[in-house]
Amino acid sequence: MSLYLGSSKIASTYIINEYQWSRPGDWPNLDKLNISPDNEEVYFTYDNRDRTNPAYFCINLTMSPSGSSNKYQVRVGTVDNGVFTPLDSAATESYSSQNLTIRYDTYNIDYVVFKLTNSSTSHITRFSFGIVSTAVSGLSSNLAGREQKCIERRGYLPYIVGTSSTYSCSYLECDNLVPGSKAVVTTLDNAWANANALKEINFSNWNTKNWAVAALTNAFSSCYNLHYLNLNYWDVSNWPVTTLAGMFSGCSNLKKVDWDKWDTSKFVISNMSNCFHSCYSLQHIDYSCFQNASWNLTSTGFNYINYSNYCLESLDLSAMGYSNAITITSNQPSPGYYLYRIKDLKLWNNQCTFPIYLSHTHNMRAQNYINLFNQLATTATSYTITIGAQGKGVLTPEQIAIATQKGYTVA
Repeated sequence: MSLYLGSSKIASTYIINEYQWSRPGDWPNLDKLNISPDNEEVYFTYDNRDRTNPAYFCINLTMSPSGSSNKYQVRVGTVDNGVFTPLDSAATESYSSQNLTIRYDTYNIDYVVFKLTNSSTSHITRFSFGIVSTAVSGLSSNLAGREQKCIERRGYLPYIVGTSSTYSCSYLECDNLVPGSKAVVTTLDNAWANANALKEINFSNWNTKNWAVAALTNAFSSCYNLHYLNLNYWDVSNWPVTTLAGMFSGCSNLKKVDWDKWDTSKFVISNMSNCFHSCYSLQHIDYSCFQNASWNLTSTGFNYINYSNYCLESLDLSAMGYSNAITITSNQPSPGYYLYRIKDLKLWNNQCTFPIYLSHTHNMRAQNYINLFNQLATTATSYTITIGAQGKGVLTPEQIAIATQKGYTVA
């Protein structure tokens, strides 16, 4: 097996334990690596079987505290039997907030592993990484290279104080990165946003009790290939969360989220808009974990929370436990918008007044509508419940009057 770097042949033969990765699924198992949770190092495995176009690994990170001596380095290598072996002659080094790019299609090996190491006394607070087709100076706007796949990343960031970001990594498939026990994370905004090849995230070793996360905005937004998320591994009992806006927005293949064991007593939620927007495959959403949360919603703070949840058959928001009446003035807040299969919709038990749009719903029967009307609070503002011809066709005038007598127009 020959190894090339650029046009120069730097090794005539490179075989590790006479084993070569050549088939899908044969990439290195990074879980076998003996990585210390006290060292800041992360491993990335990339599929390099298609070596017909230039491909550069590109990474940009920030460190805290800042300083001119903040450096990090990347080695190119391979892993076998839990051992990382460098292929390059020396590490490539860069400074905090500066891009580092390494061409790797020239290595004649099917799966390339990059080892990121912190070589300074400061600590990595966040990073972005991806593939580029040319050596570039900017990361976020130059990720239009060939669709090389980052199969997995694994490692520890023991001191991370910001978002451990996969943002812009469009081809990450599996994420096993573990923030260490000394981490104090304050935000998970955009943490996995746009990682649209991501199939699996392993949170089983995360220690989050001492974190102070206030925002989960777009945390998993546009993770198209996620089918399941177990967030019960997160201990959120000390998190002062105020927003979950767009948290799962665009997760079109997500079928289930487990978060029922969350202790949300420290949450003071002002915004959950778009939280499950366009989660087309969701079959069930359990909001019971929010029964102990506090609420400070704005007029748009609940807009489109369940917009276009096509497969959702029941939606129970009653466990959210509002202590005060909520008035939402937007023209098209969810709940109910494009919920084709919804049968049972429970709101907040005589505490909420807002427009409700259900004309796309085909499975609700008379008793479902009656139950919904009975939950409505009386309003002095003329709001509309849009149930369409299908809804009006299963209701009698007396049943529709339950809503109209509370100030609603039924259309």
